[in-house]
Amino acid sequence: MLIKKEKIEENLIIRFIGKLSQEEVDKISGRLIYDIGEDNSKNVIIDFSGLEYISSLGIAMLIKLYKFTKDEEKKMIIYNPSKEVLKILNLTRIEKIIKIEVN
Repeated sequence: MLIKKEKIEENLIIRFIGKLSQEEVDKISGRLIYDIGEDNSKNVIIDFSGLEYISSLGIAMLIKLYKFTKDEEKKMIIYNPSKEVLKILNLTRIEKIIKIEVN
């Protein structure tokens, strides 16, 4: 799992590359919350275009990140998930709380 962060204007873009398994969630969730809190961007874009797989704990982490960004008065979107990841996200109906943009 590789995570790349980039700031473009008012957007903090967090790119996920690889597989978001339980072990990866344990390693990265605290750091992502810290990074989002420290950044002054208004929007957090979770770029899943390079993500191959997301576990149930990965979904739980997304919800946690969403709640945190909302508390910080920021907006969060999931951007361009792969077909496989989008199927999993749709099964959870996460799009009812987090906006998903597909290109």
